[in-house]
Amino acid sequence: MGGLARVWTGFAPADFNQLKKEFASFFQEDWSEVMVGANQPYSYHSDWNTYVGLTALREYREVLADLTRRLRQECYRIYNTIFG
Repeated sequence: MGGLARVWTGFAPADFNQLKKEFASFFQEDWSEVMVGANQPYSYHSDWNTYVGLTALREYREVLADLTRRLRQECYRIYNTIFG
C-alpha cells in the first residue's frame, strides 16, 4: 500500500534506451533501480502504455478485505486498481 506520486502516459519510445531515458526524466529515478521486471527485455515492456509512481510503500500482512474495511472505517479513500 502506498500513495500515488505520478502517472506517466502518452509516450511512444522508439526503443528500450529511449524508454529508460524518458522514464528517468519523468520520474527522476533510474529504471533498473525501481522497475518491477527491469531485467526483462524490451518486448516485455513495449506494450505498456502507463507507468505509475508510488510513494511510502508499506507491506501489510492483513487479508485484503480486512485491510480495506479497516481503512474505510478510518476514512481513507480506497481505489481498486489492477496492474499487470
